[in-house]
Amino acid sequence: MILPFLAFLLLYGYAANTLEEQITLSSESMLTQFFALVDNVMEDYSQTCITVGSENVCIQHIAGNLSSPNSSKYSGIMVRNMLKKYQDEKIFDVMVYFPKLDQVISQRNGVLTSEEYLLSTYGRGEFQAERYSPLLNCKSPTPQLSAFLGEDQQKYLCMNMRWTTIGSPESEYVVGVVFSPSYLESLMIQEQLGEDGTLIIYDANKELLISGDGVSTYELSDSVDTEALFESKNENGNYVILSRPSNAVDGYYAYATDVDD
Repeated sequence: MILPFLAFLLLYGYAANTLEEQITLSSESMLTQFFALVDNVMEDYSQTCITVGSENVCIQHIAGNLSSPNSSKYSGIMVRNMLKKYQDEKIFDVMVYFPKLDQVISQRNGVLTSEEYLLSTYGRGEFQAERYSPLLNCKSPTPQLSAFLGEDQQKYLCMNMRWTTIGSPESEYVVGVVFSPSYLESLMIQEQLGEDGTLIIYDANKELLISGDGVSTYELSDSVDTEALFESKNENGNYVILSRPSNAVDGYYAYATDVDD
């Protein structure tokens, strides 16, 4: 009796290993290319952050606000005009936020308070500051990702970088680039990777920012620091998830494959 039981265990173990091997071997090359594609997109966005943060008109505007906050309207117009060139089908918005004065410079609105900026640009309502705090309060000098809900309840993904011109906290400012929702959707829905697959993006703390199918319960283990393959469950079924740390930003990507079908 024990031989058939052992045979069953071996067969079960082989089947489980085969499933992981199939997902790994058949998809790894394709997924590697896909993660590289996403990283290239992130690299482009971070370059926009770097370019904007290095613009002399930005630096002059911050310096003007530090020396005489009421006499910097002209430099604010110059910054707004500079930011306009970054609006295209891939970029929904670009902004510079100056924490010292709680002031946002938008490509749409020029120089506004953060409240006015978010109200006119994203439809921010009263008591919703927590939805936008990651957008305005990046603490990292490296590219950092965050997500927030817009007025239409659609998630927006934003890349933020913190800058300082003279090394003083007083002169620090945050450059943010918001992904176009339609472009982000086209990036995250990749039919060539299979109709049961979902791209997921996590922040540096392994908190889920956004997933291709809108599901918010794909959990990334705290122990995942390098590429890994693991199983996960959510309300929609069982998944095998391949994760990779990003080479371009402070965050992680993952691809979940439904194994219930």
